Amino acid sequence: MFGARISAGTVDAILARVAEALRDPDADLLEGVRGAKALNMDQTGWRTAGERRALWGAFTDRDAIVRVRADRHEDHARELLGDTTAIVTSDRWWAYAHLAIKRRQVCWAHLRRDFKAHPDGLGTEKQFGEAGLRICEQLFWSWEIYQHTLGRWFSSGGASSGRPPP
Repeated sequence: MFGARISAGTVDAILARVAEALRDPDADLLEGVRGAKALNMDQTGWRTAGERRALWGAFTDRDAIVRVRADRHEDHARELLGDTTAIVTSDRWWAYAHLAIKRRQVCWAHLRRDFKAHPDGLGTEKQFGEAGLRICEQLFWSWEIYQHTLGRWFSSGGASSGRPPP
């Protein structure tokens, strides 16, 4: 870059220094994610230079931690989650099957996408997809209303004031 010569050893040394400098902040982020009451988790695979890789992420409303791994296997989910007792929202990928059902929430956006495929079917499959889409739309609309009204009412102390919600 800028006509400067740089060797592979120099790049390796820079990467080692960056990894060391980020060790504590990374541990703090991981602790924040694992300590949450609820978190979202996802993984996606991709190929780079013909090699398979997977990007794993765990996210709270405040923290995010991301890891690059060789694949999308369960051991990576377990490693990232550690000893968390959080409720985990994710897609239905098999790598999350180790979570107790009471600690697992399926992502509604993923469900909605799946329901969208069913109305193109016939008979009961079409009815199932249409009913699922109606439920999703009601849920998303209710969340939208909550965010614009009740969420503000609760955060302003309205719940403890005895005043009815708007």
